[in-house]
Amino acid sequence: MLQAFPASLPNRDQHGRPKDVYYGGHLRMRISSQNLKRHHRLDFESGLAERAIRSRRWPQRLANSLINDYGWDAEAAEAAWSHVSEALKGKLVATGGTRDDSEKERKTASLVFLPEQALYSLAELCDRYRDTIAASDVTETRSAPILDRKKVNRIFLSSNIVVDMFGRMLTEVPDAGIDGSLGVAHAFSTHAAEPQLDSFTAVDDWETLADGAANTATAYMQASELATGTFYRYATVNITDLIANTARDNKLTDTPADRDTLKEALTTLLACIIEYNPQAKKNSTAPHTLPNLVYMTVREGRPFSAAAAFEKPIVNRGTSGYMEPSKEALNTHIRRLKNFTKQRGDLFNGYASFDETTHEDLGTQYKAFDDAIAEAVAVALDNNGDQR
Repeated sequence: MLQAFPASLPNRDQHGRPKDVYYGGHLRMRISSQNLKRHHRLDFESGLAERAIRSRRWPQRLANSLINDYGWDAEAAEAAWSHVSEALKGKLVATGGTRDDSEKERKTASLVFLPEQALYSLAELCDRYRDTIAASDVTETRSAPILDRKKVNRIFLSSNIVVDMFGRMLTEVPDAGIDGSLGVAHAFSTHAAEPQLDSFTAVDDWETLADGAANTATAYMQASELATGTFYRYATVNITDLIANTARDNKLTDTPADRDTLKEALTTLLACIIEYNPQAKKNSTAPHTLPNLVYMTVREGRPFSAAAAFEKPIVNRGTSGYMEPSKEALNTHIRRLKNFTKQRGDLFNGYASFDETTHEDLGTQYKAFDDAIAEAVAVALDNNGDQR
């Protein structure tokens, strides 16, 4: 994708500055893959109305659920996670906060990424052993855990389409890790670029001068850095991995998600990626642009990024801006790539663009990106071998 951002802050570092990267010997503005993937995941969850939670606060949320939904007393509820950890052979121990320190929530050392339903499943399981947990001593050494070990493990092995798409690392629980189907590259400006200083002020509405007139002098002054540029964004989805991940289904069945489920997931995801909207300083910069060009491919085997098309930074040719020469560079790179690979493994090539300029080497032209998505997803699912 090629997308132009006006003065904005698509992604900032720990100092509040726009992220950057050197590529081809020149400084470029950058949007990190972590930033992009989080936005894509949240938008994906919203689009599908299905959530997965990545958090260290599962122990406290379990306690809250037991108190609010099942009427447990606080002491027993806060002890419940210790029994979950015990069933996991001492893994994912909760630390921090106590009943006397409500400001600090009890947390695990690692982020745990599970379907939202897992919280309700854990609470329901704990409630079955309510009396035993309430009467137990969490410091006691037992020959066997109070909670059913297989059932607890099954919950921590559970996944949904969100986890299947974005992947999970959970080394504390054997076999709980899932290699995500989605890969997202760091976005970068196709041309050399540097942060630009923005000084801004605020005026006190109630401050007046001696004669009673409004004082329009600055009551507050600050400076920040912004970025502008035409960015190359790239993402890839491994359909084979996605199908295998959905077939996992807690390791209880080898039946993958049906075609309609996969179609909805892929269509929603691609639209979320295309419609990505930066959130940092969004109210003071309103950088609500869309990609000017979206190029899609479906192919067997490994994916190909076109990042190398911009290793030599695009140069503004006076009145051209950066978008048009970036499109030309992308088209040229794809033509050379096709010649180099003899289009081996290519199943679909297509693009959607704001303008009506034809880019023959990018394949079939679509007026709307939704149409390109629909065709790409159909081809991918019709040929669900080892392709991305």
